[in-house]
Amino acid sequence: MTTVLVVEDEEPILALLSALLGDEGYRVVTARNGREGLDCLAVVQPDAVLCDVMMPVIDGATLCRHVQSDPAYRSIPVVLMSAAPPPLASSAGRYAAFLAKPFTLDAVLDVLERVIRRRGARHISADPDLPGTGIAWVQAEASMRRDSAAGAALSRARSADIARVLEGVGACS
Repeated sequence: MTTVLVVEDEEPILALLSALLGDEGYRVVTARNGREGLDCLAVVQPDAVLCDVMMPVIDGATLCRHVQSDPAYRSIPVVLMSAAPPPLASSAGRYAAFLAKPFTLDAVLDVLERVIRRRGARHISADPDLPGTGIAWVQAEASMRRDSAAGAALSRARSADIARVLEGVGACS
């Protein structure tokens, strides 16, 4: 199963991303700041890190530099996300992608799939008998989302949920 570490200090965004990625068949590990994120890396080596930039304790740019400087973690792609402009590569280290807040579910999924594919991981759920999991369901749902009106409506509804949560948080970091 593909594991994503989500590092986000805004609880509503963290909960939403965790639920949505879990629904897509990812194993999700969460951290509420960069220090917790680095601690999680020591326990679970994720296939990708989705990380807010502005956080307490250790910010996302610093987490990214730590990941890139450690040979044990260097191959893990870090996707930074923020309402602020993307950080300069020199200040954040080498990050795999940047998501501007507010973002859509499709944007998150597309970026994660791209950076994970580039790394060579496979998006396969551990239990194909559970509803909403397994590679066949993931492929069918992704195909439906791209190719049908029902899929488009599903994507719009999920994207609208993300936008509502991001707006409700106030100043998103």
